[in-house]
Amino acid sequence: MKNYKLSYHLRSYIKQELYDYNRNKQILKDLSIKESTQITTKTLLILTKKVNSIENVYNNLNENDQEIFNIIFKKGCNQLYAKTYYNITKDMYYNAMNKIIYLVAQEYELI
Repeated sequence: MKNYKLSYHLRSYIKQELYDYNRNKQILKDLSIKESTQITTKTLLILTKKVNSIENVYNNLNENDQEIFNIIFKKGCNQLYAKTYYNITKDMYYNAMNKIIYLVAQEYELI
């Protein structure tokens, strides 16, 4: 098993980016509909890169990790809720979360 340890600050940053993924994706979708926007090109490019990086990681995950990704970051479930309603053990929850965070940090080229 690979060690997916990161510094606290990097881990917190990536975790927040993963929680913001759906919102960022919706912003990009809304911006593609509107032609005149107040957002700069640089901001749009950064947002697009973040969403594409997370999608690349998601597509490369196995089926179980994709399910846990959806439970943690799309539905926003904590470990106890995931254990109760989705029958996901504490080890599975945290191992998958650490793996996802590590892979996204690699995709962002932060490590």
